This record gives sequence, structure tokens and C-alpha cells, in this order.
Amino acid sequence: NYETTDASSNTWWVGILAFGEGWHNNHHAQPDVAPAGHRWFEFDLTWQVIKLMKVLGLAWDIKMPRPIGMPVQRPVLRSPLGSGGGGGIPDVAAMEAKAAD
Repeated sequence: NYETTDASSNTWWVGILAFGEGWHNNHHAQPDVAPAGHRWFEFDLTWQVIKLMKVLGLAWDIKMPRPIGMPVQRPVLRSPLGSGGGGGIPDVAAMEAKAAD
């Protein structure tokens, strides 16, 4: 469904057997949304449970996926240890420059 920077893919039979976890490409493209299935035929049992929990008042502020074909804006990850890098990778050059001061 989506172009991502990794080799993630959707696998229909895993999606059915693993309660929606087979829609891995969808998850990698939009990891912060509740449903893993983004098309009508991508069955996601976990999403059905979340919808039931919403009806019962046990879930709220549920984030939905953007429509397929709409660009996915990904946040730039910043390292807490330095000015650059992403995903927690320290910017060694910045750390060495700071230590030299």
C-alpha cells in the first residue's frame, strides 16, 4: 500500500491468523494509528476489539490512518544525546565539540 524506507510488506494470511499483524507495511507507513488494515479487505481483529472498547467507553482519542495515496508526513527523529542523528543515535561530533569547549 505504501512506499517505505524498509522492506516491510503486507501478508494477507498473517493478517488473518495474527489478528491484523500481517498488515506490516501499513504499520510501518503510519505507526501511530489504531487500525493496521487500511483497505476494506484487510481484516484486523484487533481493530474490531478497539472499536468495541470505544463503544463501551474504554477507548477514546483513536487515531485513524490518512487515506491511501495521501502523502505520509513522518516526524524527524532527534537524538536526546546530540543535535543530529535519529532514533536515539548520538551525534558524536557534536558531543566531542561540546566536551572540547
